[in-house]
Amino acid sequence: MIIKQIYKCVALLLAVVFTGCSADDETAGSLLDTAVELQGIQATIDDGTSGNITRGTVTKLEEYIGRSAFKGGDKAVYTDIRRTFNPLPSFTYPGLGGYEGIIFVAGNGGGWTRQAGENEPERVYWSDAASPHTFIAYSTPNVADFDWTPFTPIEGEKVYYAGTLGNPSDNGSIVYASAEDLENEDLLLSYSTQVTAEPGGSVAQVKFTHALSNVRVVVDIDGFSSGSNAVDNRSVVSNMRLLHQPTKYVWKQASAGVQPVNYGEENPRKDLLLWTPNAEGSGTAQYKKFTFYGITIPQTAEYISTIPESDVEGRTVQLRFDVTYPNPLNPKENVTKTYTASLTGVYFEAGYNTTINISLNHRNEEMTVGADYENWLFVATPEVGELKKNSTFLHDTERKNVTILGDANATMDDATWLYRLNNVVYDIYGHNGETPNTAYQISTAYQLLSFAYEVKNGHDFAGKYVRLDADITLQPEHDSQVLSWIGIGDATHPFNGIFLGGERFIYRLKGTPLFVSLGANAKIEQLQVNAVVPENSAAAVSGSGLFANSNAGLICGSKVVGDVTFNSTVAGAFVGENTGVIFASYHIGTTKSTAASSSVGGLVGSNSGTIVGCYQAGKVVGTTTGGIAAVNTGVMECSYANVSDMTKASFVETINAGIAAWRASHPEYDDHSYVYQPANYPKLAD
Repeated sequence: MIIKQIYKCVALLLAVVFTGCSADDETAGSLLDTAVELQGIQATIDDGTSGNITRGTVTKLEEYIGRSAFKGGDKAVYTDIRRTFNPLPSFTYPGLGGYEGIIFVAGNGGGWTRQAGENEPERVYWSDAASPHTFIAYSTPNVADFDWTPFTPIEGEKVYYAGTLGNPSDNGSIVYASAEDLENEDLLLSYSTQVTAEPGGSVAQVKFTHALSNVRVVVDIDGFSSGSNAVDNRSVVSNMRLLHQPTKYVWKQASAGVQPVNYGEENPRKDLLLWTPNAEGSGTAQYKKFTFYGITIPQTAEYISTIPESDVEGRTVQLRFDVTYPNPLNPKENVTKTYTASLTGVYFEAGYNTTINISLNHRNEEMTVGADYENWLFVATPEVGELKKNSTFLHDTERKNVTILGDANATMDDATWLYRLNNVVYDIYGHNGETPNTAYQISTAYQLLSFAYEVKNGHDFAGKYVRLDADITLQPEHDSQVLSWIGIGDATHPFNGIFLGGERFIYRLKGTPLFVSLGANAKIEQLQVNAVVPENSAAAVSGSGLFANSNAGLICGSKVVGDVTFNSTVAGAFVGENTGVIFASYHIGTTKSTAASSSVGGLVGSNSGTIVGCYQAGKVVGTTTGGIAAVNTGVMECSYANVSDMTKASFVETINAGIAAWRASHPEYDDHSYVYQPANYPKLAD
């Protein structure tokens, strides 16, 4: 705290006398009657303007945590008031006479006055007007159960003070259930060795800083939900716990900060249940944030280095929290999972705010956790924890439930998937679709639905990349109302972009094929599709293929797993009619059409294009059938159906050799190949 010492004019004359004098008590005593009395203080909590940055400077706090201002009745106990250099015994306080400290009490109007104690000196005097003075003080919360005890480690030496988080007699977790709980834990300290006088009075201005560490955890679900109407918006984060925190600390009066008591049995550890001012999250729709606050003991790098390396819990910051979200397979049921995040290289400093950011998203199907320090030091932390969660399924496919380009609400703040900014089209994750690394990202079923309507509206994505970034389950497994997919685009609006499946699945497709029509510039790569298994011979797909009715582009490194039933006269597991290329792809399962007269192929109904390096394992049921294609007038190389050795290593060698030979004259195609799986069908290499 900054102390302005204001003296009567006579104090200026005293400066001449005391500047050159020694610590001679007799000399000091002879001038006692003319010295200036310290009668009051003005105490505030540091706002950072002095350069000693504390939690008060953190601008991003949604609610201030801890004590931000003094209240009437608060006390400041000064454990040391003296001239910093060559202190004079008669002008050194306290420590004499058996009292703990000089006490000032705040009034409702802001002024602080002396509280006279039985053993305290009647008056406190400045030694001179020019020399720097030392002022050391503490202010504990005005609550009866604050644990704060003076002790002397070595008899006759300096007094230390010990504090404890929570109730020392309680063996359970420390629960911060309200802002008041945090205020009641918040110790303030003052330590200054550079106080100098300002002539004109006898009031000092002082500043206190926060002695403990403030921790804030922000869980951001921006991008986790598909849109403003998606049930992912019901996701709730709760029970945020900071694990294994030390509970005992000591103030040695050497600075305006505390330190933990030595690590080990002397300092028991407890979990801190952090407080949130808004259990439902702040923000709107898919842009919600959940913010949690707590106060803990400072733990610097130096302190962490004293903990044995074998004690992983002691050397890392660990968070544990619950995420409750709708069951992807049953929207009426909520699922709650508990996640633990361990972060290394994170330290808590006295008086500073440490913010740990957690982002829930579908990127690589992981939960990402990072730590940053506001007004302190940024330390990058690894991604930890996995969030293996299928995207929430569709409730319906109505146009009103998504936004597309041209809609008034297709903006940065409220778009389902894409929006336009300065004539550039971005997705809500900030991608522009220009390269594989900046591909438009689809993470939810409603974003896939928005994609379908974009193509139907004439946006063919020519030259653009689109990436599937999570497994998509279109509908629950057990539901009386089976939902029909509408298809991406239509017969007059084909898709002409590049769709990167990323080895992810689109589950439980029924109705129109995934894409209605794939144009000459379309490319589908590493995509996996699964259909609804029909009951009583009802068709799962009303079109002629799971990928598309017709393909004039390229499908590669992709697969269909499971049985599929169509109602079309020309049908295949991949496409009904292929005039393009299907390369290094396969289907395991039965292919069937319920049409009275049908041409059914394991992969393609009718092929006048090229099929290379493909295989099919399963039954083919129809009027006219073929293992790969029911009707073939095009090119079909190194492609196999239901041969006897498909589960042997020799089959993998044969099909890979055929692919390599074909690519030798077609180097423009990607290098896809198969991997042998003992006693199983081969899979595509990653």
